[in-house]
Amino acid sequence: MAAKWDVEFSSENDVVANHPNLLEDLRKEYKGLLVIKVFQVYVEVGVDNPPPKTKHLTDAAKGAGEVLGKAVVDEMHKLAKEVKDLQQEEKLGNKKAAETAKKLVEKVEKKLKNFADDFGAEIRKAVQREMIGAKQKLMSSSRTMFRGVELAEGAFDEDVASEVPAFFDDTVKQIATFGSEAYKLSGEEADNRLSLVQSIKSQMDEIDKLIEEKAKKGGKGNFDMEAYVKENGKELHKLSQAKDKYLDFLKDFDDKLEKAIKELDKLEKLSDKDKVLKENKAVGREYDDFRKAAETIRKTFDGKRKAADQVDGLFKSEWKNGAAFMLAQKSLENQPSTMKSGKTMQDSGKELEKLNEALKKAAKG
Repeated sequence: MAAKWDVEFSSENDVVANHPNLLEDLRKEYKGLLVIKVFQVYVEVGVDNPPPKTKHLTDAAKGAGEVLGKAVVDEMHKLAKEVKDLQQEEKLGNKKAAETAKKLVEKVEKKLKNFADDFGAEIRKAVQREMIGAKQKLMSSSRTMFRGVELAEGAFDEDVASEVPAFFDDTVKQIATFGSEAYKLSGEEADNRLSLVQSIKSQMDEIDKLIEEKAKKGGKGNFDMEAYVKENGKELHKLSQAKDKYLDFLKDFDDKLEKAIKELDKLEKLSDKDKVLKENKAVGREYDDFRKAAETIRKTFDGKRKAADQVDGLFKSEWKNGAAFMLAQKSLENQPSTMKSGKTMQDSGKELEKLNEALKKAAKG
């Protein structure tokens, strides 16, 4: 038995309209033709000052939901009819019928996903109209969603998977952008790190100069770090700011690499479901190279953060001829460059763009 609308007035003073799957019957009816996924409706309309009786509110919500639901079902019936017509055309010799059907399904899928957004507003308006005499403006929240529709495997004799999927074309452009940015940021990372080294060196030189001047005046050349910190707080703050700037840069770089890897994760999962992309070893090879390079860069960040954090201890220890300062400089200078890995990311992104163009040309024949 098909699922029905469940509309109620909750104890939280919400009109709640729910339907687990508007397309459940059609999913079964068009099995073998279309793979119709769940279209679930869930809308809450808040009513701050509800009337004594609320049945007219829930009836209005249900009525609006049923009207919209019928429009969804009608759209799917129409799609199924057009796909069946294209199946007949294929039998009569139309070799482009499968490709046309695929594009038609994608168009309807997009339309219904957008249509899902209308349920919250339309059900709210229906309830609002029933609030006769009430001045309150109702608000609604909606978790309505359509998970999609696609051609069933075997619906057409022609291989509809031969066309390069849209997700590949779109995401590859993003991957290429990430790759170019990673190469650019790798160069900037080295510049920022060496700038911090120079800031440390400048502070060390300043202290050496003070000790030397003191010695010339007959002093013992001892250095009171605690007194220096009290007298030069402004200059020390500049060094701390230089460290924070470098750490902020690393965080931003790391965040961008994490985002790039997540995009690659999604791209690989979708590619595994596409015959053309799954069987293309060159595509898989570039995925692997891009991922490995991104992860290699990220692995260097912990060491770089620890090296930068040494700045915090420079003015908390004894001078000892600037040993801590020299150690901090050397630690930062010895951190690995990521230029090679950044270049690999950039090259892989560009190669994926070239492969995308080649696949599109091959698909057009």
